[in-house]
Order: sequence, then structure tokens, then C-alpha cells
Amino acid sequence: MLTFEDFRDKRREYAFTKSVSSSPKDQDTARKIRTQMDYDDLKKQIGSKKKPQIPANAVVESDAAFEFVKNKIRKEVGKSGYVSKDNPRKPQSAADKAKVRAHQSKVDAENAAERKKDPSQGRYPKG
Repeated sequence: MLTFEDFRDKRREYAFTKSVSSSPKDQDTARKIRTQMDYDDLKKQIGSKKKPQIPANAVVESDAAFEFVKNKIRKEVGKSGYVSKDNPRKPQSAADKAKVRAHQSKVDAENAAERKKDPSQGRYPKG
């Protein structure tokens, strides 16, 4: 009786003899056999893996390490130092937006002055 291992070895030998052939059809057949064998091995590996105890989509209520880090950040910089479900990001006020726009226009003006001064150095610095 022919075992699975013997059959696999015979298929591998057959694929090897086909792959050294000068005919493209034989080489394609060998590639097809090797691909099927690789797929069979992958299915076997996936089937033999140990299943996880907790499903991947399970919600974990508390994580001690996460809480430790969160509390450490809260002590160092206050509650505004992190963003989470129970501490969402605060919307930017109009004054903050104006401050950011003013700073950006200042930076843009400086960059424009540099380009006007020496336009050949657009992308790469001197040196």
C-alpha cells in the first residue's frame, strides 16, 4: 500500500523531472504540483496549530499593564496627557486655531525668504 509520504515523495520527484525539462508546459506542470504541495503543507500546519483559549475578538475588561502605564502618565502630565475611550481628545478652540495659523504663516514667510534669497537650494541643503 502506498503511504501519504511515499505519494508525496513520488510527486516531488515527478515535479523535479518536469522542472528540468526544456518544455514550458512541463515546467508549468511542475510549478503547479509544487504550489499544490505547498498549499497542502500550509493547510496541514494551520490545522495542527493549537487553538487559542480566548477568542481574538473577545473584549478584555481590564489590562493591568495598560492601567499602570495610564496612571503613570496621568501622574506625570495630568489627564490631558493621553487619549482614550473615557478621555477623548478636546476640540481645538478658535484661539488655538488662530495661534497655529499665525505660527504656520510665520514659518511659511521664513521659508519663502530663504527660497527668494537662494532659489537654487530648494530641495537639498548646502554642503
